[in-house]
Amino acid sequence: MVSLKKTRVNSAGRVRRQYGFDHIPKAMSFSRVNRFITLKSSLLFVVLVLFLIGLVDYMIITEKNGCEMTFMFQFPQFVLIPLSNQITLKYPNYNLFAYGEGNQITLKYPNYNLFAYGEGHYAETLRDGHFNGVPVVFVPGNGGSYKQVRSLGSVALRMSDKYSTFHFNYFAIDFNEEYSGVNSYHLQSQTLFLKESLLRVMDLYEKRGRNVSLVLIGHSIGGLIIRSLLTLPEFEPYGHRIDLVITLATPHKSAVVPIDSKMTSFYKEVEEYWDTRRVDDFGHMNVISIGGGFNDKLVRSHLTTLDANPHVNDLNIVSTAIDDVWVSIDHVCIVWCKQLVLKLTRLLFDLTDQKSLKLIDNTSDRNTIIRYHFMERTLGKNFPTFLTPEYIALAPSPEWSENFDRIIKITKPKVLKPNHILLPLMRRESIVIQFEGHYRHDWLMACSATKQNNITFCDKGLSLHSHVRRLPSQPRDIERRLFTGQSSLLLNQGFTHLLLAISASTEPIDIQIDRFTTSIRTKSILTPNLWQSVSSFFASRTVLDIAVSEETTFYNVSVVGLEHWWHTYWIQLETISCYPGAANLGYLLLTVPWNRENQFKYVYPKRGSTSQMTLKLNSPKPKNFSPDSSEPYLYLLVDPNCSYKLHLKPSVAEMMGQLIYLSIKCQSIERRLGVDSNASQWNLHLTLLSLLYLSTIPTIPLLMDWINLKMPVLYFIGTDPYLIPALLLTLSCPVVWHQYSVIDINM
Repeated sequence: MVSLKKTRVNSAGRVRRQYGFDHIPKAMSFSRVNRFITLKSSLLFVVLVLFLIGLVDYMIITEKNGCEMTFMFQFPQFVLIPLSNQITLKYPNYNLFAYGEGNQITLKYPNYNLFAYGEGHYAETLRDGHFNGVPVVFVPGNGGSYKQVRSLGSVALRMSDKYSTFHFNYFAIDFNEEYSGVNSYHLQSQTLFLKESLLRVMDLYEKRGRNVSLVLIGHSIGGLIIRSLLTLPEFEPYGHRIDLVITLATPHKSAVVPIDSKMTSFYKEVEEYWDTRRVDDFGHMNVISIGGGFNDKLVRSHLTTLDANPHVNDLNIVSTAIDDVWVSIDHVCIVWCKQLVLKLTRLLFDLTDQKSLKLIDNTSDRNTIIRYHFMERTLGKNFPTFLTPEYIALAPSPEWSENFDRIIKITKPKVLKPNHILLPLMRRESIVIQFEGHYRHDWLMACSATKQNNITFCDKGLSLHSHVRRLPSQPRDIERRLFTGQSSLLLNQGFTHLLLAISASTEPIDIQIDRFTTSIRTKSILTPNLWQSVSSFFASRTVLDIAVSEETTFYNVSVVGLEHWWHTYWIQLETISCYPGAANLGYLLLTVPWNRENQFKYVYPKRGSTSQMTLKLNSPKPKNFSPDSSEPYLYLLVDPNCSYKLHLKPSVAEMMGQLIYLSIKCQSIERRLGVDSNASQWNLHLTLLSLLYLSTIPTIPLLMDWINLKMPVLYFIGTDPYLIPALLLTLSCPVVWHQYSVIDINM
């Protein structure tokens, strides 16, 4: 008994000395020390597990790749374009140690080349110097290849063969697959080479008597290189020759990995130049920045934003919000994703004037076409060449009818003769119409009805096609559209009815009409805060119960509290039961009002089926966002013959994944704060980081003992097991954000 007691006392002493607890009174029992050690090591273990969960969520877990492949119908060829030797005379400092004759451009930039893309016979015409199309220059990104232009060039070539009298000449810059995203040394040299390449491209056309304008498409860092090009004083005389810049997954706001101060300064100079010169120097230019959404793990869509207060000719958008695309795209896939490539190619054809073979001069018209393709496509896949009349003349006929039903369902395999259905407008009422099938611009109108010979009709109607939203569909070639409107807005304009004009067609049609009191179908979900989530053990709760007796097709649900990066929730719409006739495909549609990053999920009318969506943000809500009451909202489009339940729960994995991204974001902000003259916030962050680090070091050996890892070298105070810095950065960023506003959406 004596020896056992002595052993326990000696063990307690070793524990005190080993873990730095010599200050603990000897009267304290060994069991209390052991409980303290176990508690602290357990807490650290839990935090590390959460960190690993977030790391897995951020780096590995992605949405299903919804992109289709693009194909080439002839063998692709890249024609090398010879460059002039005048570059060595313009910049003698760059070829100081190189000498050559003839193509001396290769001595100055031995690793860079300029290629023209072609297939089959078209490639042979390029080799002969016959450049008679519209020039488009592709600039690859970090580690990117000039061969990535294949999808864009091939699709444009196929479209010109089928539908157009002109074509595009695609050029591609070869940067030798340099990693310019992690090596700031390459940024300036790539910018200068791009300048020389564009001058050479323009020279190819000037020799044939054409004064061309250019379209530039940049992928990843290539988009930044394009913007940097326009800051060069020597390129200023040619800036007016660039009418359109399209960037794909380009980190405009800051570097993804801020390697050094030179890279940070490069970003800062480009951003400041564009902020001050955008209106005066580049006011004629349209700039489109496209982000890939959450599937792009390298460049999050928040970084692809051009400016907090964008120019009227700028467009920031995420691929999930683009009509006909509607998918999240990873960083490499964005250059060959068929849905996006088709969208960009149709845009270029619609923007080009067929006579001058330039982009149309009127920037307002260009903006209209761009918005049509990316945000407001209400008619065909190409911008309509005809003028859509605002008012449409109508005539009375036996096919006119007035319908007062609340729920109207029209399904026909074909329409033999046209029909006109009048829906009376009533105060405090909303109307939702889902239309599938043959589509015309005059299918939906607002009008003032009169009665003549027992027929209620309208003599003219105001077309509402601009208020119609397109919906994703299965299969993709089926056109589905959605109209949502409040009757009071139309009544205030003097209209009495909504007119649904169904034209004759051999195609099947499917129409659902739902009329309801607006307040009944408008709901709000108050998302739980972190404490509420922890206290409820992150349990799921039912936030909306839709009974089959309601016979509803639509709900508008505001998501209150979804504002920051770490606000992540898992939402599920469960189909409880359905009548035998249920067959309408439904939707969960999420819209974020301050950033174009919409999401959607299909809802199937089958008992037991579920539709799940993660509610999280690419960009947090700006502090200066004007409509303070505007929240992200969900449209629920469901079958009226089914009952549903909407469940909501906090998502721990997604929240930790967002915090991992936030730690990466903190690194770029720290780098910028470090180079700024006012570094008080930077010092504050470092102080907080140091305190967290010092408070955690004593728990490292405890963790090793807790998981039975016998590694004596780790028992020395100050040892770093390499996960600790990332862990502490993840923990400190949200605290700094919330308390001191270090992280700003505009940074």
